[in-house]
Amino acid sequence: MQANDPSPADYRVPTDAEIKSLTNTTYVTMEWTTRNGIGGMRFTDKTSGKSIFLPAAGYLDKGNGQLTNPGTFGKYWSNASVIDLSHSLYFISGGSVTPSSICYKADGYSVRSVAK
Repeated sequence: MQANDPSPADYRVPTDAEIKSLTNTTYVTMEWTTRNGIGGMRFTDKTSGKSIFLPAAGYLDKGNGQLTNPGTFGKYWSNASVIDLSHSLYFISGGSVTPSSICYKADGYSVRSVAK
């Protein structure tokens, strides 16, 4: 297990390249949708039709420790980091998606582990 990786055995936090690949519109469609009553973004591979749904879980703000924008924002860590910053995937209801935004590690973002 890599230091600071909360993933279970045989899983890991995705790389920055893997996060960016979710937003490559040549190969992937992105759609804001609701699944089981939870809003989030569905990323679908155009060739295989396989998809992943990432809920808009919000995030814990480093300044006040409060859960911020649940149901509206989705922020997911990649494993790429520099000092006290790290790369993440960020999306908001309505469909705006930002791959590889640089954020403070002190903020509490979601982790979606992938198989090794």
